[in-house]
Amino acid sequence: MVFTTWAEVLSQSFQNLFYGLVTFVPNLVVAVVIFIVGWLVGVGLGRVVSQIVTSLRVDQAFKATGI
Repeated sequence: MVFTTWAEVLSQSFQNLFYGLVTFVPNLVVAVVIFIVGWLVGVGLGRVVSQIVTSLRVDQAFKATGI
């Protein structure tokens, strides 16, 4: 019969915790990069749409119709 001491159990727990952390960090980095890229794309598209609306004078057309 195999008995494990509390030191072995504690050591194994810390090893599992470290392994979980090592596998989590790359996923977190990828998620942050995707978030930043999405944010930049959103800002860029917002500026493009704003320029299109301004150049087509859509806001003035809506004001003239009373919408």
